Amino acid sequence: MNICLVGSILRHTVHSDAGVYSGWGGMTESAIAPFASLLDKNSKIYFVGSVGKEDLEEVKEFFRNNYPLVDTSGIHINPTGTDHHEGDKHFVKVKIKVEPTQYKDVEPYIHKVDVVIFNFGNIDDIDPEAIIKVKQNSKALVYVDVHRKPYGVDQDGHIYSRGWPNWEEHLGYADVVQMNRNECGALFQENVSSISDFVDCARKVLDAGAGKALITLGDKGVLAAQCLAPNQYQYALTPAITCRVVDTTGCGDSFAAGYLVGTYENKPFSEAIKLGSLMAAINCEFVGYIKGINRKKIEERKPLGFNLSRLDFS
Repeated sequence: MNICLVGSILRHTVHSDAGVYSGWGGMTESAIAPFASLLDKNSKIYFVGSVGKEDLEEVKEFFRNNYPLVDTSGIHINPTGTDHHEGDKHFVKVKIKVEPTQYKDVEPYIHKVDVVIFNFGNIDDIDPEAIIKVKQNSKALVYVDVHRKPYGVDQDGHIYSRGWPNWEEHLGYADVVQMNRNECGALFQENVSSISDFVDCARKVLDAGAGKALITLGDKGVLAAQCLAPNQYQYALTPAITCRVVDTTGCGDSFAAGYLVGTYENKPFSEAIKLGSLMAAINCEFVGYIKGINRKKIEERKPLGFNLSRLDFS
């Protein structure tokens, strides 16, 4: 499986009940680690993102030493320097604004890969026009993780909810759109809490043109919506997989990795979500990101039961 991962490179300091994790954060490791545990040695991840000139060689060395499946040729220099986030899961302070990655940065890789992932890990770190152009010029599956795009940063570097004006113009080109419950509320600038609320939000994403919408709900599972035919949508709620929760940092990225690998392996929709949910559960058991686990160990953790509940919201 070959992947183009468009995301952020930043220094990350995460505070949790289990301790403090410091290191290269954002997509630098969060989205790479779960793929590395699932994929074989013939797979390739083309990472497209930017970092301060002072850290460029250090980042490339980080990947060479820890994740050799990553091709670093798409890593370019961010003229404002390396970004730094610090905080817990719900409070983050941003110190430097990243210049957005453009389609021209992504274009060299879109014909080499099976999927292009746009992961807005640092607010305006990606020009959303790139989503449209990749869809128009590539046969790759287009996967968008909304993540921090519906947020802004005040003059002190603190993040606040702001929405994403005209989001339909870009998310409508995605094959799959992923977000968690907090990001869902931020995107639509609504108080969303019930399953009916999340179904309404998923329907809006499908109405815009996306093929699937996946809203992760923590211990409530995943709300999965897909377009079966024009104006014919199917909704389902899948369960969360029981785990020992140590740190939830990176769970969304782990879910995406499991889902995408399952999809690439032609697993049924429910089985792809099951693998995504399992990866998110395993990720919860680590401080920081997944380490020292391989596909065999992951398969051994698969639950026998995973009942997908169809929802009637026609």
